[in-house]
Amino acid sequence: MEELIDAIVGVVSEAENGDPFQCVNIASEKDPEIWVQIAWDMVNVSYPFADDPTEHLKSLDVVVPENFALAEWEPELHATWECPDPDPEAFAAFALAYLGAVYKASGDPDNLVFERQEL
Repeated sequence: MEELIDAIVGVVSEAENGDPFQCVNIASEKDPEIWVQIAWDMVNVSYPFADDPTEHLKSLDVVVPENFALAEWEPELHATWECPDPDPEAFAAFALAYLGAVYKASGDPDNLVFERQEL
């Protein structure tokens, strides 16, 4: 998780230095439908459910940090939370908890890869 946090810190740092167009993508090597994208001020996730993410994640015991605000979502496509006060550790913890609860992906770390990219 340290490498992931370091990558997110890099994205936040780039944004603070004037380049807000960087992100970290976390994805499954085995299933292209499983992904999380983290930019300096938001987290965007693949969302395979039809109901509201806020309530559904509660039912899965995924804690959405208090400073995350659901910005938009499309049933069975994606959900995006904005975070005006970036916290790389909170981003990483949320992303891994989300992937673990929604896709049971965290138990297989070799299945998940991450990389920095431009938006």
